[in-house]
Amino acid sequence: QDEMMMKDGRDKHRQQKQQSHHQPPPPKNASSKHIPLTSNNKIPSQILNVISSSADPSMTFIELDKNPLGDSEVSRLAHALMTNTTVQILSLRNCKITDRAVQALA
Repeated sequence: QDEMMMKDGRDKHRQQKQQSHHQPPPPKNASSKHIPLTSNNKIPSQILNVISSSADPSMTFIELDKNPLGDSEVSRLAHALMTNTTVQILSLRNCKITDRAVQALA
């Protein structure tokens, strides 16, 4: 019985974790931009400059899902976003980042 309760607890935790990672789709007025990465999974500097300067006012949604960016690249992106006034949504699912990169975005 204890074993069943532990399994139920693990299943419930797994469901909660999956639900917490589910994000609603972006708003219909959000404009997603394809950001091409370099061959070594870096965001090109000219793209970071566009993000930093808010030069593209239609850029409201950045999706970089499933790109192995890593912490240092996300830190570069976070720096560019500090002065951005247009991006409302940033999606970084499965990008191989740690809490350090999340802190840089906070």
